[in-house]
Amino acid sequence: MIRFLVIACVIFTCTGIVTAQPELDLEPNKIEFEDLFNKLENVLFINKGNEVLIIDTIYYNSDLYYVRFDKQRTYPLVIEPGDTLVMDCILAGFLSVTAVDTVDTMFVASNSKDGTEDIRVKIDFYDDGDNASVSGSISDGENSLADANVYFFYEGIYLLKTVKTDANGFYSAELPEGRYTVAAEKDSFYMIFYDQQRNPFNAKIAAIYKNENRTIDFVLSRIDYTGNIISGSVYDSTNTGYLRKAIVVIRKGNHNPKKPGVNYLNSEDAYSTFVNYDGTFKVHVAEPDYYFVQSFSDYYLPAYYKSEYSSTVFWQLADSIFINDNIIDKNIYLPRDSSFGGGIIEGKIIIDGIDPDSLNGTLVFAQSALNNYIYSFGFSRENGEFKINNLPYGNYKLFIQKIGFENYYSETVEISRLQPTIQNVEIHVTLSGADDKTFMPDHAMLYPNYPNPFNPSTAIEFFIPASSEVELIVSNILGEEISNLFHGFLSAGFYSYNFNGEQLSSGTYIITLKTKSDFISRKILLLK
Repeated sequence: MIRFLVIACVIFTCTGIVTAQPELDLEPNKIEFEDLFNKLENVLFINKGNEVLIIDTIYYNSDLYYVRFDKQRTYPLVIEPGDTLVMDCILAGFLSVTAVDTVDTMFVASNSKDGTEDIRVKIDFYDDGDNASVSGSISDGENSLADANVYFFYEGIYLLKTVKTDANGFYSAELPEGRYTVAAEKDSFYMIFYDQQRNPFNAKIAAIYKNENRTIDFVLSRIDYTGNIISGSVYDSTNTGYLRKAIVVIRKGNHNPKKPGVNYLNSEDAYSTFVNYDGTFKVHVAEPDYYFVQSFSDYYLPAYYKSEYSSTVFWQLADSIFINDNIIDKNIYLPRDSSFGGGIIEGKIIIDGIDPDSLNGTLVFAQSALNNYIYSFGFSRENGEFKINNLPYGNYKLFIQKIGFENYYSETVEISRLQPTIQNVEIHVTLSGADDKTFMPDHAMLYPNYPNPFNPSTAIEFFIPASSEVELIVSNILGEEISNLFHGFLSAGFYSYNFNGEQLSSGTYIITLKTKSDFISRKILLLK
């Protein structure tokens, strides 16, 4: 009897060893992009086994897709037994889809019992039309520069293609028809944009048409190694993973959120750089001074550096940095946008008494009139004209962000199946004087929180025009107070508070800002 028990125990133990293994379940394992309003699909990575699942990598066509995760940052991805990881699969290269690409496969390599598994992809639209050709040369004015990078940003926002110069400093690229911001960069040289601009906000847009052979040359200038350096990293604010496709823009200007206004902003004293593969950046500036630091990346909202290890979409809450030495760890956290539709809004910013070309580079954001989410953005260009792409169906208000200006809003417009493109939208800006570049609101402002939806925390930012007793509270949809973030006296200025909903359930909550003369509320959404 005793001998039987020993044998049974051994058999049970060995069986446990054999069956203890990770098991990857992909839900769904087939995704379909039906049209331009359907460019985002989610896939759940579920570990149904009883051991830790390790995903080594995912093999996919990076020219077509952009992949990101809700919780984890880089490979290897680690999923505990019974846990789930959410992957966003974005059809980022929708402009380049051909008939060959309409059926595709993504491969997931892991230590699961089945080894490599696949996700089948179907794309229901394509364009086999002729592309446009762009070519040119890059030099330092005397010598050709080999191995320089040339970047093509569709509508100034989406990095569609990167090419390198050959041994003779020449490059060429095939691109879909459209409007592009084009930039060139090489180690030891400053990044230069089309029309020899160091400031991307002043860059000339290159309109490229099918069957056209466009020539764009660049002359790069060497970096001034003065010892005035700023460095840091650019991160995804949702999972704090670093971003590999971001640009960092540094512009001279002195600003303190607690003291409204901008002492000065010299748009000519600007520097830009593309982040390294690990999300890090380093910029040398010629003169020690105060600078705004801002970053842009595909499918993220642009954000400024702000102290206390955070960032902000709004210049009014940004901190300028005094760069007079080797300044390190100035990190920027970009909130994700929701620009996965096919809607377009075009229009113009109108300011009486000011040259419209001075509005070049103004950011125009599309904010949902339903839930206050900021979905996407565009740049104003010649004559104050702007275009915002990739919007889902819905109602939107547009507002501008330009350093020194208040946020001015448009009327509400609707993107629908019957009218996916809206044109001739106007944003009117009224200044107290033609030379007023530091106009500030005369009323309290409660800005959209970011990220939104959030999990578990979000930044709540507001402005008060005069000293006042202030109360900032969060309540549920029944009006019951959840958290009193601040109650006290504040001087005029911009403020930011963090709300953590870790102990709360998913749902809609209300932010309320109370001052002696204003009462403002906004909805926020917690998703777990």
